[in-house]
This record gives sequence, structure tokens and C-alpha cells, in this order.
Amino acid sequence: MGESLWQGNWKLLTGKITVRDRTFSFDIDRKANPERRTGYWKVRWILPPSSTPYIVTRPIALKPVSWQTTDCFLWLDPPRRGRVRIDVYNAQLTNPALGEWDTSSPTRLDVRYGRKRPGDADRAVIRFVFPEDGLSSNTGDKEGKISLPSDTSSGDREHCIGFGIAVDDLVTKKYIYVPEVGLLATTDPEMTPSKYKSRIAGLKTVLERVREMPDQTLEQAMAKTHNPIQDNGPTMLSLACDNRKFLVQQNGRILFYKPIQRGWCKEFPMQHDCSMTPSIGSSEVGRCGRYLEGGWMPILVTTFRNEGIEYRQKCFVAPVGSNIGSAPWFNDKALFVSAFRCENTDAKPSMASLRLDFLANVKEGIPAQPSIAGNNALVEAEGKILAFVKVESQSLSTQLEGHSLVISGVLEAGQSANIVVYIPAWEADEHEVSSLPHEQFLVEKTKKYWQDVLAPAMQIVLPDMFLTNVIRASQVHCLIAARCDDNGETVAPWIASMSYGPLESEANSIVRGMAFMGHLEFARRSLEFFIHRYNPAGFLTTGYTLMGTGWHLWSLGEYYALVRDKSWAGRIANDLKRVCDWIVRQRSKTKKTDCHARKLPEYGLMPPGVMADWNAFNYHFCLNGYYYAGLKHAAEVLADIGDKKSEDFFQEAEDFRREILRAYHWTQSLSPVVSLQNGTWVRAYPGRVHCPGPTGEFYPGEDGNRSWCYDVELGAHQLVPQGVIDPGSHDVASMMEHMEDVQFLSEGWFDYPADKNKADWFNLGGFAKVQPYYCRNVEVYALRDDVKPFIRSYFNALASLLNTENMSFWEHFHNAGAFNKTHETGYFLHQTRTMLLQERGNELWIAPFVTYNWLTDGKIIEVKNATTVFGPVNYRIESQVSSGRILLAIEPPKRNPTGAIILRLRHPEAKPIKSVKVNGRDVRTFDASAGTITFSGLAMGTINAVVEY
Repeated sequence: MGESLWQGNWKLLTGKITVRDRTFSFDIDRKANPERRTGYWKVRWILPPSSTPYIVTRPIALKPVSWQTTDCFLWLDPPRRGRVRIDVYNAQLTNPALGEWDTSSPTRLDVRYGRKRPGDADRAVIRFVFPEDGLSSNTGDKEGKISLPSDTSSGDREHCIGFGIAVDDLVTKKYIYVPEVGLLATTDPEMTPSKYKSRIAGLKTVLERVREMPDQTLEQAMAKTHNPIQDNGPTMLSLACDNRKFLVQQNGRILFYKPIQRGWCKEFPMQHDCSMTPSIGSSEVGRCGRYLEGGWMPILVTTFRNEGIEYRQKCFVAPVGSNIGSAPWFNDKALFVSAFRCENTDAKPSMASLRLDFLANVKEGIPAQPSIAGNNALVEAEGKILAFVKVESQSLSTQLEGHSLVISGVLEAGQSANIVVYIPAWEADEHEVSSLPHEQFLVEKTKKYWQDVLAPAMQIVLPDMFLTNVIRASQVHCLIAARCDDNGETVAPWIASMSYGPLESEANSIVRGMAFMGHLEFARRSLEFFIHRYNPAGFLTTGYTLMGTGWHLWSLGEYYALVRDKSWAGRIANDLKRVCDWIVRQRSKTKKTDCHARKLPEYGLMPPGVMADWNAFNYHFCLNGYYYAGLKHAAEVLADIGDKKSEDFFQEAEDFRREILRAYHWTQSLSPVVSLQNGTWVRAYPGRVHCPGPTGEFYPGEDGNRSWCYDVELGAHQLVPQGVIDPGSHDVASMMEHMEDVQFLSEGWFDYPADKNKADWFNLGGFAKVQPYYCRNVEVYALRDDVKPFIRSYFNALASLLNTENMSFWEHFHNAGAFNKTHETGYFLHQTRTMLLQERGNELWIAPFVTYNWLTDGKIIEVKNATTVFGPVNYRIESQVSSGRILLAIEPPKRNPTGAIILRLRHPEAKPIKSVKVNGRDVRTFDASAGTITFSGLAMGTINAVVEY
């Protein structure tokens, strides 16, 4: 009894043992074992001592079911010579007795099966296995016979197409057609494959329809997909990677830490010490409007109205000290500024009133001590200055009401007044705070600071300025959420502003996204933060999972490919080898065989474990894929610096990949096929070994009633970007079709009910329904070069989680989970980079997934200083399609040679390319209909091209 096959305790079962000849059977006493309703993971027989060994044949476990019968008619389309054995689970075949089918003609099965109960994962299944190349006269033995293994050995099904058909699906749906092998199973004796294909001829999957639709637009996604409630929530402000964090709540309340000495500081706790709460008129601030100055700068502007006065609060953190450390973003003085502008927009005089309440101890509600100096005020606690309030208007007066500061006065029509609150993060004296620069000077200083921080990174200008600002703000949010460690030598990439911390797993999306956006210094320091935390045994954890060990190595390998810093790789090589050796040792623990020396299903995988919040141990394929990807990428780093150990790790990684695929296909062969919206059925894509069906049915209600998402967000599709499964395979095509047809339209967590998703499938589909950015469907579309699905999912997922007021991402829908969830932001940044640039082997693709809406006349796409594995690249695309041309300028990378640079230009009217001139010379290396142009064999100078249509 316990959470999984590998967790829990043994408990004595009471019941009745019956002996018939050489068969022992045990019936569980239902009344004496009430926990039986939740099921048992394992049942262990303890046999008495014997002088001779016990010989046990195949054990069988059956649950109480009601038995029924049905006919099953099987067709192969087209008919082919061969014989296939058919296996059953929770069922019996009464005709033919041996379950053998001559596939040259249709056949009928008499099936006796246990009826499925609602929510029951243990279904009656008819199982088939086909060879990978189909049935033909030259497959199988000399008679063309293809045999299904008579046992459940995983190795016997490694090079086959195996799947099951759930009998309850067959009975309720009547027709199950699997076009991958041409199999039709039906309860209708009159149905044939040709009739059924005619019947479903007009049906299409979601992806088939998406490819026929116009490109999704961000404007439409924001109108249809976005829920305005996502615009709620607080905003964190700070300098980049700085530990002195300030939190601005939606009503303008400020949370901050007590001031400390100048210089480096350790990481603060998640809860702030102090607060400042503004009130206008006679009440606290209610619902207000918010935006970032310049569209993306971390300068938060909040506006609200009261009795004819418009109040505007501008909050930001300014660097007012000296640079410290080796990174340009570190400053020894961080100053929080909350500037209020009160403006009378009425035609008559109106009273402006701003009340400021300061707490020196938020937890205990202890007020700070304000004092008035002239018309200004000083706020102190325990002898330290918390804030200085500067009133920049003679029309306003400052008074004390208890512990509150009240600043009020009559403003004439059109008159305005400014009040500036300075909150120093360091221990300042009265003279220092009273002589701080003017607000506008500090605004400009802050803008320059952030422009300088982002300058070394990829610079992007898109025709959609809103998206351009989201991209810029996303980089800023990752930098603000991060903390510094070891006196700034390393960076802790927090996965949210105020939640979770730098988890060894989810932090990798931030490292990866920022690295591919060109924040290489940030990425290196973040990687070193985790390298310093490798366990002596070789694994990595900050207390959440072990899976982050493999994920981290993968991120490290991708970072190294971008920088090729051999000196750095040499310094960390021994650490990498220690982690790789740990993975090798862990795999050896599962390399076990059965009594016939056949591999167990989990042979060669990592021991069972967890991936995220859900604590049930399992042989997750996603988890193993991360370890494989990490091992392979670490081997590539070591090989690049000539480390001899790299070859051992390459061989280990390839063996690992084969074992993952073997275990995956074994589990897949036991799993029932799943239906698509076009009337066909495809093989399932199980997420873990020993779970041949939907995880939500095997583990109902677990992990906050979201166990089903472990087939989606953390499901088998993760094996594609991890490099285990070929993205161009039929397997991947099928899983993406089913995810779009079923999973992405299912009931969402906190929002997106299934009925609405299905009614507006284009705008409410295309993204996972618990935590969209955990799902790598956009990445899979990129690997499959599937343009329209990429664009739709890119925009829809963004719209589902974006806070449009401060340009941050929520963790979940409907304001659930953490705000400014930078784990999500990191994925978005990587998707953005993929949209604009993608490496494919030795090819560099430019604008591979850019919507044709950005190529209408007069629009410009410009990318500068983009980091690639070949070196930095710049390009500019200017549309003059009204004149029949598009202009292009590319500055190719120079560090590593590319096999080719390939540009994709999708004409907004789908016109084919007529001609291409490169630096004044005609070239023919283009695909007119596909809209791609190949540049190869050129000098590494600037490419200036004119593309005519």
C-alpha cells in the first residue's frame, strides 16, 4: 500500500486460499480489506519452506468484473500475406482459440471481456504487433508469418509497431481504424475499410484545419484567448540580479526590506519587512490602470482617479551608487522611487489628498515613525531611515495624523503637484536622502541602466510593437527575479519573483531562454550557481527534484555550443565527469533481467523518481529523456576539449537512448490506440513505464487533480526535443495530432472549460491546459518545420498567461500559482528566438517561423547581435511587396562556418518567388513555392538581396 509501485508498506491481506490440483487461488475478503477500493500496487505470496523448489508458471491477477461478449471483425487494408498472433488482456478469445489471423483475408473474433467501469484504468484490451515495415511476403519467417510474442518481454517488441484496442472503445465507437498499419476493427459485419474511409472522408484533425487557416495573429489571440483577469497581480522591481527587491502591489502598496550596509548582501527571505500603503481621498486605492513606461522598461506607472483628481504613481529602482563586481549590472546603491503626480483634470478647483502609511514590521503590524521637516517628511524605524518624502508643491501641505502622513491641498483647474517617496536600500543618513536627484533625472538614469544591461543581447524590432515590448520586458523580468550569490560571482535564476527560488529543474528554461537571447554572462553565472551545488556523489538538487541534474547538463551543453569557451569547459570538466559518472551508476541499478534472462521493461533507465510536485515515483520517459540529453550534451562539451572520457559517455548515451525507446515502445504496445477528430485512431504515447493508458485513470485525482497533465506537459512528446525520438517520425506526427485534437481542448485547470475550448478550437486550442509552457509542442513544431501550428501555439500560449499591464507571465490560468513565473518566460524567449533564428545541423535558418502578416508592405523585421552556434548574426527584412519585392540584408556569422544560410519569406499573398539578386548578381538557389532562399559558398561579407515576386 502506498503512492506507487516503489513507495509504501506491505500489509497483510485477509481472504480465502483455494487449492485446485496444482493451482492456488486467493480471494480477497472485501469487508476485511476496505482499502481494496483504491487498489493494490503489488501482491506478494509468502510460501512456506520446502525441501524442493517451487516452480511457478505465469501468475494472474483478476479484479471483480461483469463479463460480456462481443464480435470483433478485423480487416487489413490492403490485404497482405502473413499471420499475426493476437493477444488479449482482461479478455478471452473463444474463436479462434489461438488468436491467429491470416491477414490475407478478414476474420472474426469472439471476445469475452470484463466490462469497464467509469474511471477504471484496467481495461480489456486486444493487442496487436506489426513489423515496422508492414506485412509483406519477405517479412517474418519463410511463410511470411509475423508472430506476436507470447509473453510480455519488452525486448521482443522493440522493432515492431505494437498497440492495443480497448474493447470498450470498440463496443461504444463500433469502428477503430488505424491507418498506420491499415487495420480496421469493427463490431459491424457489414463495414469494410473502403466504406469506412468514405464515411470519414470529410473529417479533419485540428492540425489539418490549422494548416488551411490564415496565420494566427497576436491581436486575435489577445482578443479571443486572453482572459483580462490575468492582468491582475503585483510587480517586482529591482536592479538586475540584485537581492534588494521591492514589490509593488496592484493598489500601489510597496513592500520592501529594511536598509542594509552598502555593498554585497546575502539573499533576503521571501517575505518583506516593511511596507508603504498609499490612500487617496478618504479610501485606499481601488482598481487602477497600469503600464510600463516605454512599453517595457521596469518603470511601473499606476493611474487612478478620485473626486476630479487624477493620481499617477511611477515606481522604479534607480542605480545611484558605484558599480561593484565584474558584471555591469551590479551597483552598491539601489534606490526605490515612488513618484506621485496629482493633477486636477476638472474645470474647477478640487482637493487632492494622499495618505501614506508605513509599517516597520509588516508581520506584526508595527508602524514606522514619520516626522515632518518643513513640508517634507522622514520615515524611520529602529534608528534607520526607511524613506524620505519630498513634496514639490506649495499648494500641498504635509501633516501627521497618528502614524500616517497626510499630504493635501487644493489644486486649481489644470494644476498639478508632485510628491516623491525615496526608499533607499542602504543605510543612508538624512543629508544623503534629502539631497537625492530629481525624479526625472533618476528615470533617465534607470532607462540608461537597462539599455546598457540589454545591449550585449539580441536586439529585436518587429512590426508588432506590443510583442517587441513583451520580448524586451521578458528579459528584464528574468533579470529582476534573479538574485546574486557569492558576492555576485554567480546568479541564482529564480523561477518566479517571490516563489520557489532557483529550482534545479525549472531554472533551466530561464538559463536556456536567456542564453539563446544573447545574455551569455547571465547564463554562465547561473550555470555556475548550480555547478557549485553538485553533490559530491555527482547529482544536483536544491531540494526539489533530481531530474534537474540531467536538465542542467543539457542546458550547459547548449550554452557551450553558443560560446565555445574551451577554457571555461576545461575548468568545469571534472565536475561534468562526476555528474556523468553518477548517471551511469544510477542506470546500472535497473539493468536487471527476468528468470529467462530477458530485459525487464525498465532495464537501463534511471531509477524511479519524481519530476515536479507529484510525489508518486515512476519510470517517467520525460525524466529519462532529460538525463539522456544531459549525458549526450556533456559528452559533446568534453569531446570539444579533447577529454578522452567523452567517448565512453557518448556510448553510454546512445545505449541510454535505445533503452528508453525500447521501454517506450513496449509500454506503447500494451496501450490502447486513441482517436482523432478525422475518424482515425493512432498509437498512444504513454508517459511512463507500467502505465499503458491515461495517467489520470491510473492515478485518479492525484497531484491536485491534475495527474492527467503528466501525459501532456510532461508527457512523451518531451522525448522529441530531448533527441530520443525522431521529430519526423509517424509516432511524433500521431502524438501531436492527438494532443491538438483531445488534450489541448480538454478541461483547463482554473480556466478554459472544455466546451468553450471545443467551440473555439482555433483560439482556445494549441496549448496545454495546466501549465502551457511546460509543454514543448511549439518546439516540436519547429523541429518538424510545421509553420502554421508553430505560429498559432506561440501566440495562443502567450495570450493565455500574459499580464498585459506589467508584461509578465502567470504560472497558471486565472491568476493561479506564482506571478512573474520566469520559468514560463524562459520558454517564451526560446520560442521567440526559434521563430527568428534556428540552427538545423550545419544550416542556419533565418525567419523560419515568421508570420506572413509581418511581410505586408512597408513592414520591417530587424535582428541584431543574435547569438548562434556559428557566431553572431544580423539581418534586416524590409517588405516592398506593393512594388513586387522584399529587400534583405544579412551579416553572416564568422566564428564557425555554416553549411548554408536559409531564409524563409512567406509572401502575404502566397505569391511564389520569381527571382533573387544577391549583391547585384542573379542566383537560382531558391524554392519558389516554399519561399526559401539558400545562401552557400559565399564570402562572409554582408549579403544584400532583392527578392522579386
